[in-house]
Amino acid sequence: RAAAGAALGAVAGLFFGLPGLILVLSWGGLGELTVRRSLPRAGRAGLAAWVGFVVGTALKLALVFGVIGLAALALVVQRG
Repeated sequence: RAAAGAALGAVAGLFFGLPGLILVLSWGGLGELTVRRSLPRAGRAGLAAWVGFVVGTALKLALVFGVIGLAALALVVQRG
């Protein structure tokens, strides 16, 4: 339920832009809360969903800048 809550929160957040996407990722914690009834465990699930989103976004940005760098290098080598 925690994974389903995080996934539904991510989809719902798409309609509210980046702030909505970041805020509703904690819905994974709500899904965990319905199963375990443990607030600390639900908090960890919501935090894990948020950290996963941030790390995934950082890795995607690194890949984008790497591709841009390779394209720029290819242009420089081609002209030189």
